[in-house]
Amino acid sequence: MTASAALPLRATDWVDSVALPRFDVSLGELRSVDLRVEAHLEGTAAVENLNDSPASLSTPLAALVTLARPAPVGAVTQLLQAVGEKTTIPVLLVLIVIGFVAVQNRIDRRDPKLAQAPLRHEPEYMEFR
Repeated sequence: MTASAALPLRATDWVDSVALPRFDVSLGELRSVDLRVEAHLEGTAAVENLNDSPASLSTPLAALVTLARPAPVGAVTQLLQAVGEKTTIPVLLVLIVIGFVAVQNRIDRRDPKLAQAPLRHEPEYMEFR
């Protein structure tokens, strides 16, 4: 599968994005994605020498092209949805259990009796001297 997108030639200092179609899962398994960026630069420079003697001048012409992908949050959300669809334990249930444990831990820490209890069990040994 190949998809392409093009942006028109413009003046400097612009930002734009392109949308590429999603992979059709009926075609099989997506194994890799290759992105190729091609940039074309056009420019002109005009100079005038007002001195009596000839002069030479060189003008470098350059452009910075940056490619950025979408924020990883979208990828994480898609991964959680995919895992939730393929597992027997829904992801929502796991999130609810984690939330319950976090809230219960906070409630337990505010209880005066539980606040005095040790967080780790340390074995009691009898010392012989």
